[in-house]
Amino acid sequence: MNANNNIWNQFSTKKDYPKLKNDTTCDVAIIGGGITGISTGLQLAQLGLKVVVLESKIIGGVATSSSTGNLYLTIDQLLSSLLAKYDIDTVKKVANSRIEALKKINSWVKDYDMDCDYREVPMFLY
Repeated sequence: MNANNNIWNQFSTKKDYPKLKNDTTCDVAIIGGGITGISTGLQLAQLGLKVVVLESKIIGGVATSSSTGNLYLTIDQLLSSLLAKYDIDTVKKVANSRIEALKKINSWVKDYDMDCDYREVPMFLY
């Protein structure tokens, strides 16, 4: 494996999606086809909105594929860094939104029978 290539792209297959060739109409246009853009698009489409996801490179192939792939409640500098800027209610909202995101991803893995080696494991911080 080339050290400059991330692990996710070593094992994934690239799928080509059609290029936007003409004008189109939609309720929501999402710029960026990473996990955030695709997740947002899916949820809006499930609400009945017409969604277009626009990606200039590869779906999930830029920032998302360069991530660690770890999903966790805390942020990279722990919740204490948020508490230094915001009140406790805001920090709780951030933590709760991350819990809900983890639940949503877990349900998508099951609902769509994703072959992605997803598993829940304990997190330890030293």
